[in-house]
Amino acid sequence: MLEGGGETGSYFFSLGLTDQQNIVKNDNYKRYNYRVNLDSKVMDWLTVGIQSFLTIGDRSGASPSLSSIIGLPPLAPAYNESGDIIPIPYSGRAGVNPLLDVQQQDLEKDENLFGLIYLDADIPFIEGLNYRLNFSQNLLNDKNYNFNPNAQNFLGAGYKTNSSQYIYSIDNILSYVKDFEDHSINATLLYGYEKRQFESSTGTSIIFGNDVLGYNKLEAGQADLQTVDSDAWEETSLYAMMRVVYNFKDRYTLTGTVRRDGFSGFGPENKFAVFPSVAAAWRISEENFMKENLTVLDELKLRASYGENGNRTVGRYQTLAQINSSFSNGYFYGDGAPAQIGQFISSLPNPNLKWETTRSLNLGLDFSLFNRRIAGNIEYYNSNTFDLLYNINLPYLNGFSSTPVNIGELKNNGVELALNTVPIRTQDFSWNLNLNFSRNRNEVVTILGKDNDGDGREDDLIASGIFIGEPFGVVYDFNTIGMWQVDDFNAGVIPDGFTYGTYKVEDINGDGQYTANEDRKILGYTDPSYRFSIQNSISYKNWGFSFFINSIQGGKDYYYGQPGSSLPNPDNITASNLFDFDYWTPENPDARYKQIGFYTVALGETYSPYVQRDFVRLQDATISYNLPTSLLEKLNISRLKLFLNGKNLLTFTDYDGWDPESGAGLNAGAYPLLRSYTVGLSLNFKKKHHEKTYLLYTHRANSLDFFL
Repeated sequence: MLEGGGETGSYFFSLGLTDQQNIVKNDNYKRYNYRVNLDSKVMDWLTVGIQSFLTIGDRSGASPSLSSIIGLPPLAPAYNESGDIIPIPYSGRAGVNPLLDVQQQDLEKDENLFGLIYLDADIPFIEGLNYRLNFSQNLLNDKNYNFNPNAQNFLGAGYKTNSSQYIYSIDNILSYVKDFEDHSINATLLYGYEKRQFESSTGTSIIFGNDVLGYNKLEAGQADLQTVDSDAWEETSLYAMMRVVYNFKDRYTLTGTVRRDGFSGFGPENKFAVFPSVAAAWRISEENFMKENLTVLDELKLRASYGENGNRTVGRYQTLAQINSSFSNGYFYGDGAPAQIGQFISSLPNPNLKWETTRSLNLGLDFSLFNRRIAGNIEYYNSNTFDLLYNINLPYLNGFSSTPVNIGELKNNGVELALNTVPIRTQDFSWNLNLNFSRNRNEVVTILGKDNDGDGREDDLIASGIFIGEPFGVVYDFNTIGMWQVDDFNAGVIPDGFTYGTYKVEDINGDGQYTANEDRKILGYTDPSYRFSIQNSISYKNWGFSFFINSIQGGKDYYYGQPGSSLPNPDNITASNLFDFDYWTPENPDARYKQIGFYTVALGETYSPYVQRDFVRLQDATISYNLPTSLLEKLNISRLKLFLNGKNLLTFTDYDGWDPESGAGLNAGAYPLLRSYTVGLSLNFKKKHHEKTYLLYTHRANSLDFFL
């Protein structure tokens, strides 16, 4: 990294390299980063500049999936007596040797080139008036090439995909800042435009007579099985904003904002929406009665705001009926001629889609005591979201599984607390302790507003898991209340479709049958109950140590997950299990999971137990050492720091899946959370009055995380 400058301009230049190796062979990632920032003051009132970066990422190299590795018996041989890879090491599994996946010809590269040119002008003769023009362009190119000689019964398959996305935006910002004795005004006008364009092409070929050139000669595949696919889209956004901030005596602040946003993805009548807001703040600590009576108080501020915000999470063409084509929906004439490609409607239109709107009330308190030895803030918010953009499920007889609509109303309320403290501060030693806590609750107020069953209350949307008066993230399923035991089997009390060592399900209506309509209920909620984090920073002379603890808790009924739902026969060695978990046996009747082996049970075992995903994680820890100044002055070095950093070092949880935070269960196709270590060196040189950083070196190593 190199930076510097003077009165007429400045410069910044940096290079970076990330080289990461993960837990599966060939699952690597390398990225190069280049950044250049320049600005120049061409006149006293005019500055021009450029901010640019280029990143080149490389994920090339095919790696076997964890499912292909875990699914093999541990005694299945990988190599024959001659040392060659056995193509199919186990006849009971329809998969090739995972080591052959590594031999694929695979290229995955991406390039991200960004440039922002700006002009910043203090308008002459009008004090406080400023105009800024931002013009940015972003080009993203992706290459994804692959050739697998072992596909199609070892006859080969390959493809080449090239895609490109171009994004540009223009922002015009006019601001005015003026002080009038006890009064001050800060006004801003913004008008901007953004456009995104994307295109891609894919060529695919299979059954190769000669595969020497792999994906670089796709025409070597069987001619009548070669395919070409192409795609393109574009979307535009238009936005305008006006904001005025008025301040009186640095005590009372009033802010008014109006935004108008437009998005091409909405229908002709609903492309634009207006979102106003207003905010006020009172610095009580600046009042004379506070200064005179509370000398320990550094700052005390009350804040309040109310306004609207918009959400456009809708596909760029979801208001339109989309048409697709394929041979599978084609025509057959019965005369032996090849099928003719057919076209079909792939999605339903909804020209009435509009912006999702959230109205929020926020109340806040900022405080600081004892010369900022204790500081923090308290936030409370209450919001109502209307016209939620949501894909509702449809009966399959319509030919469509879902369609996007604006539905209902959702209430949110929560509190956030932050406390920053300096318990110890001496000449050689200091300790900073920061605590954060947050809690959120939401409730579905209304969905479609219909009462089709005539019971006098609005119907729930059970197919989509949405219930009136309940939180949005609901666990609605059969209730597992234990295990059927051998004694139950001998007594003949186990219902048809079950056996000993399988989950016992609550028969809610008591009819002896298990049906989705009558015997499911709300078991809990997927959202967290609360979150908290602790950040400690300790320094002693030239040494520094910091660590960050992150935790999410479910309380009584929240933060549920289903770690065992992804493995249909969890301990069958030929299916997909090398895990050592708490499975049922006659000697272990109170186990968490059903018995191992092949069997067919009622309901497809979709009701495997839900457990809470509570965890406490040592997420980040760093130890550093700054070389003494006396050793650096002779070399004209301002700072030299060595550091060692570790991430995801320990996780304490009762969740059996790969990661409680992401919710990944015992899924053989997923990856566990990685533990990483970084060793780094930061070196700064001085030249005259400017400091330049020439080197930042890091090396990172990864390992598996372990849950305790």
